[in-house]
Amino acid sequence: MPKKQRGYWLKLETQLNELNQLGTKLGYTKINDWYQVNGIHFKQNGLYRLLSIYGCSYYSLLKTLIPSYNWLPWLFVNTPYTIWNEVSTRIDYINWLFTVLNYNQIEDWYNITTQNFIDNKGEGILRIYNSSPIQLLQNLLPKYNWKFWLFKNKPYRCWESKENILCYLDWLKEKLNYTSMEDWYKVSTKDFEDNYGEGLLSRYKECRIKCLQDVYDYNWIPWNFRSVYKGFWNDIKNCKAYMDWLFNELNYTDIEDFYNLTGRTMEKYKGGCLLSKYNKSVYKILIACYPEVSWDKKLFSKVGYSDISNKWLSYINNELNISLQSKLTDEGEKCLISETRRYYVDGYINCIDEKQKTEILDKLESFCNIHNHSSSLEIVFEFYGDFWHGNINLYKKNKQVYKPTDINSFNKRTYQDLYNSTILRENELKSYYNVITIWENNWLTYSKTI
Repeated sequence: MPKKQRGYWLKLETQLNELNQLGTKLGYTKINDWYQVNGIHFKQNGLYRLLSIYGCSYYSLLKTLIPSYNWLPWLFVNTPYTIWNEVSTRIDYINWLFTVLNYNQIEDWYNITTQNFIDNKGEGILRIYNSSPIQLLQNLLPKYNWKFWLFKNKPYRCWESKENILCYLDWLKEKLNYTSMEDWYKVSTKDFEDNYGEGLLSRYKECRIKCLQDVYDYNWIPWNFRSVYKGFWNDIKNCKAYMDWLFNELNYTDIEDFYNLTGRTMEKYKGGCLLSKYNKSVYKILIACYPEVSWDKKLFSKVGYSDISNKWLSYINNELNISLQSKLTDEGEKCLISETRRYYVDGYINCIDEKQKTEILDKLESFCNIHNHSSSLEIVFEFYGDFWHGNINLYKKNKQVYKPTDINSFNKRTYQDLYNSTILRENELKSYYNVITIWENNWLTYSKTI
């Protein structure tokens, strides 16, 4: 190849002519074919001097010689890392990527992944920001209030920062329309799961209570939440804390005021699970929490439950000369465990044989509802308080006492819902046991005849 005259490469016209000839040799037919060019192409065709004039930058060369085309430096086969030194280039890139990914609004960036950058020539720019798309967006689009929990791929160990957790909880509080700290007592695991907080729950082993206790300096009352965490009531300190709290809530002034405490009251004050742990025996709870007190069992009001149901159970015991396990006995209510759940039943007996079982069922059939389970000798007794269980079939003076859509003033559920739950539970029990039930009004009517 003949030697070029001095100053040959300094003329733009000459440079463009040589570039066009190179394009023809390389078979380029479209202007964006130049993105495939590399240094070997220039060297093998005697044009390395031309490339060196532009610092061996294809981007600078083409931008100068073909200025009418919008050259994107990251699309070249060999893209020098130095192109990312200019912040303006980084911004140009993310604006281009926004279009390539068919994003329509800034929130679409929450779907971005590392792979999106790799697939679109963005490895270099991502490295500047520790391979974190979130850091990149926070730096290049700082005016937008980025919420890390909304990203498809959240930052590694993002939930280890209390500052991050607090930002998330403040956002969630607004999302759930909470206006006070007490509103957090309504929060559920599903509220976190539905609002990008699965990772946060996982950090606290699915315990939202511990999360809130850790972040907010507030005097939390654990039992006021929808549910406490697993094992909470296994710690006697928690049981004692609840009973101390209940003492103040009920305006008790002396420890012996607890003799007036009923199971219904404990349920009303969110102590139902604690009650169940001790077989619904207030007496047993108090012995465990205040062992220094000499409790007299006789002074309790039948461990706090309805005298009406107690009279029904006592009548059955006396009439049939049997001894049911119930809230009237030291063992407390029987806990029956099935494949799916536990049942605490009002009364229970495991008959010694089929004869005893038949005698019991036959004698009670005249005023109770009987279900005979042919393969079981166990009998369950259930008393349904009309108010508590939603007796929608109760009429007085031709008027329905508990209308299906009316709300129970104690538990805030409709009477239809209470009735449905009662029948569902009864049907579940019938799958395993002989079941004897009676509604409060039916017992009151029958008891007048004895």
